[in-house]
Amino acid sequence: MVVGAPTSASDTTPFYWQMYEVTHFAKGQTPLITKIVGQPLISNNVNPTYGTDGRIIFGSDRPRNGQAHLTQLDEYLDIPITSGLWSLDPVSGDLFLAEHSPSGSFNPFVDSFGRLIFSRWDHLSRDSEGLTDRAPNTALGENWVQTANGTFNYADETNHTPTAAELGNRLENYPEPRPEDATNLMGANLNGNAFNFFFPWMSNEDGSSEEILNHIGRHELIQNFLASYLDDIYNASSNPSGGLQNFSTISRNSISNLLTIRGPFPSELSIGNILIRNRCAFTHVRRVAAPNDASSATDVHRAAAARWASRLNAGKCPL
Repeated sequence: MVVGAPTSASDTTPFYWQMYEVTHFAKGQTPLITKIVGQPLISNNVNPTYGTDGRIIFGSDRPRNGQAHLTQLDEYLDIPITSGLWSLDPVSGDLFLAEHSPSGSFNPFVDSFGRLIFSRWDHLSRDSEGLTDRAPNTALGENWVQTANGTFNYADETNHTPTAAELGNRLENYPEPRPEDATNLMGANLNGNAFNFFFPWMSNEDGSSEEILNHIGRHELIQNFLASYLDDIYNASSNPSGGLQNFSTISRNSISNLLTIRGPFPSELSIGNILIRNRCAFTHVRRVAAPNDASSATDVHRAAAARWASRLNAGKCPL
């Protein structure tokens, strides 16, 4: 939670989300709210959960190496975001970055297999802000409104204040140009690429062995996508309306974005940035069905909701 508030519209005092623990739930006890010791004090710390070893795993916008000038911005609209998942030992104060994500990781929990499960904002695309900073080539069909974001490339990540080492360009070589970037796609023999989804991920509690949940890939999660090369006979498009080949089989149970994950805990629950013990949590993964499956999907959701309500009313966890 955040303690404090601006005194007026002109008050620029910074306030930060900090983690607190709620204990003393026994009969006759007064619940006690205690601020977690050892957490970054000038960072926003959110979505905490307990590890199996007593550590607390949480999201934070603390720069990955603690240097304030490297405060993280997402890869979509350059907005402040968590730098990933951090692991804190509240007893010793040991803190380390367990999992780094360029556009943020969210809602971690440890499942019954001991895996750290979380959702992550995944991008694989060139900078949209940088693209629109140049004038569109209308002769090639580019039609965006030129922006003034001021994008450029740095020589390195050193804090160059007051003489920043700007390279005077915004060149990018990876991945493929964005679909609307006709200038850089011209003659490249490539389909445009702009990958932007929230996906479920897993790792060990220390952040090692990180990979997408249960080894699934975008083939299972995204409804369709284009081949990278226009003339690669071994890499066809998973798209029934275009590309090198027409695929009639696509994912009929695609997930647009997986935003929030909650898992079954034996004795604790994470709500916002407050840890509460002796409670019940559950997982809700919303599946976006293909248009012709909409009615059956609604029935499935209703049935699931009824089962959850029944178990909750009986004092049980939904799963």
